[in-house]
Amino acid sequence: RGWIDLSEPSTKPVASKECPAGPFSYQAPDTITVNVYNTTPTAGLATEVSEALAQRGFQKGTVGNSSVNREGMTAIIISGPEGEAAAFTLQQQIPETQYVQDDRADASVDVVLGSGYAALVPAEKVSAAAAGPMSCPWMSETPAPPAG
Repeated sequence: RGWIDLSEPSTKPVASKECPAGPFSYQAPDTITVNVYNTTPTAGLATEVSEALAQRGFQKGTVGNSSVNREGMTAIIISGPEGEAAAFTLQQQIPETQYVQDDRADASVDVVLGSGYAALVPAEKVSAAAAGPMSCPWMSETPAPPAG
């Protein structure tokens, strides 16, 4: 009959085990919902950081505690594929973060604070014009170059 059945390509991004290649551009903070979790014995740290991010325009999400225990870590930034650019934007706010991707469907981002956290990057040193790669040294593989 001459009919060819072509399946539609999947347009839904999936969680990656590799560091997202980027480059990513800085997103408007008021478009990013941030959940903040504290893994340290410092009471109220998640609330303090959530408030500081809200003062910079980020939308408050869940604030609480977490049981992640990575000795000396500053913070882990977690998002799904839809939240990669938002995660990049948060990495500009908190120094020495590690990015980890999960399979959530929305663009929300989690910040998991560790014992190495000291403070946000001073607001005047955060560049809204910054574009670049994600920081995710815990991932075992480096991103593949874009297919050309």
